[in-house]
Amino acid sequence: MRPRLINHTAGRHAAITPTATGWAAIHQNPGTVRVYDPHLDTITTIPAPDRRTQITADTQHIAISSTHGLTVTTHDGTTRWHRTWTETGETHPNTWSTPHCHLADGTLWTHLQNAAQIITYDPATGRELDRHALPDAGNGWFVEHPHQDALALNIVVCPIDHQQAWQLRLDNGRISAHRLPDAGYLAGFLPGNRYFSTGPDGLAVQHADGHDQIRRDVDDLPDSEPGRHLSEAAVVIPDSHILIAVSTEEDHGYEQHLLLSADLRYHSTVEYPQPRKRNSLRAASGHGRWLTYDDTRGVLELWELDGHLDEHGIPGQLSLFP
Repeated sequence: MRPRLINHTAGRHAAITPTATGWAAIHQNPGTVRVYDPHLDTITTIPAPDRRTQITADTQHIAISSTHGLTVTTHDGTTRWHRTWTETGETHPNTWSTPHCHLADGTLWTHLQNAAQIITYDPATGRELDRHALPDAGNGWFVEHPHQDALALNIVVCPIDHQQAWQLRLDNGRISAHRLPDAGYLAGFLPGNRYFSTGPDGLAVQHADGHDQIRRDVDDLPDSEPGRHLSEAAVVIPDSHILIAVSTEEDHGYEQHLLLSADLRYHSTVEYPQPRKRNSLRAASGHGRWLTYDDTRGVLELWELDGHLDEHGIPGQLSLFP
């Protein structure tokens, strides 16, 4: 399957993430926050506090999590409010990793990794809306729901070094957190309150209550090569298909991207104009598009499926719109 290239932009990028506007990233030379629309055209550019920065954005605000604390600005860079990590209640803030945040439906979600807490803020005023304690501390990152009616939080628990995934919702303004069973790394949501995850045991699709599990090992996929490794990077595109990255030691730093159905059937291998470097799969949106990044060339590229995948065809069959 050959995808359609929608757009590309040059420059060293980091902290690439989907947002309510489309996308956002840190442009490293010079250090700026770039907010993009769904077509990867630049909406705005503002200075980045430092390079260890996580960002999120909506149509009105940009939230920046840096070693200096949590800052919310307008799109022209005007600061609306700022909190140091000590003021947020974060314990032992560090300089090598900053808490993740996410703007969704007029709420700013923030995960305090050392304090093991989730906070919601009003992005316009900085007023704390709610705070929820988690059982374990650890580095975390948010995964958005394509319809923004739920949010997921992945946590790597330290020093135990195992994964947790939580489904988050707001119930009358209060945070509701439901731990997802045996989730591994949650990569995205699927219709019917299901989710897709990757982990040491391979691939999994299951309902949020733990029922109706579908599991598959990478070695079970067609044309699987011995020693094939599954990258932690995987995305759901659009709501009913999954893109995973696999590689072997003989790939010399390159990887393949495989397209699967929601029941983990193999559809096809993505054929890009140029081979993809390892760890190039970065993010997906609810519009059936995804980003790849080549750190050697310094190019961020936006792709979409060039046609319609026929769920009723045989595995691997691609049916195109006329």
